[in-house]
Amino acid sequence: MNCSSTLYRPSDCPVNRKFTGLLPSFKNIFPAQHGAWAVFVSGLIIGFAGGGGFGIKGALFAIAAINGFLFRHAAGRALKEHLTTGALAPDKMVWTVIFLSLFSITGAVLLFYYQLWMLITFGFLAGLLILLTLYMELKRKHLSASGELLGMLSLSIVIPASYYVTNETVDTTSCTLWLSALFLYAGSVFHVRYLVRGRNVLNADLSARTKAAKETLLLHTGGLATAVILSAGNIIPPLVPVAFILPVARAYIAVFKRWKKVPPLKHIGYSELFHTIVFTVLILITAT
Repeated sequence: MNCSSTLYRPSDCPVNRKFTGLLPSFKNIFPAQHGAWAVFVSGLIIGFAGGGGFGIKGALFAIAAINGFLFRHAAGRALKEHLTTGALAPDKMVWTVIFLSLFSITGAVLLFYYQLWMLITFGFLAGLLILLTLYMELKRKHLSASGELLGMLSLSIVIPASYYVTNETVDTTSCTLWLSALFLYAGSVFHVRYLVRGRNVLNADLSARTKAAKETLLLHTGGLATAVILSAGNIIPPLVPVAFILPVARAYIAVFKRWKKVPPLKHIGYSELFHTIVFTVLILITAT
């Protein structure tokens, strides 16, 4: 949209829109991607469970992380709209400032009062990944395999970060929990891509289906194998691999099943949400 063009009414331009209040404008900028929310919240819970607690520090970090997530989404939408129209919508700008303020305040408390200085490193890594994902969005490559994997990686940073907040250390357990969960998250990306984009192979023979789904099978199997090896070495709690059994079984069943038609996208989305919730609950039970 070109706001200077006579093809558009003045009210269509973001700069001419009136701010309609906090609640209505919040609905306009709230990220609706349930998959991203599931991975993000799952990561927080896994990190807190692995770290062995929550407490005030955990609550402050959760507030900071959630507002950081919301800030990234609101700022990204505002930037894309600005590049498209040359103007900034008031609702997006107001909420961008609110999210950034809450993130900064809670982050400052964690840094200067609780002296959790390692959060600076996590913040730097998260910021770098966020810039890369935003770049992919602007280039319209965020739905590519690399774009989706980058998004999963940026969201999963909360696992070692929340573990550090509760345990005040970055150790082998935090890194291995992060790695194990990344296998599952990445495998889920390719699982969905297989079901959505594998229209020509879902009803093909088993060898063709296996070849098309090799990434999701390798990643899911790798996650389970990693968890088993780490639990055998007493690096993570012995029952953590149990959480990987259902997602791995789901991935293999989807390949061995001969689909007559592509499953509805909404059904796939809710199925992924369900499996992420179950995985998170099992991690919560087995890691504590």
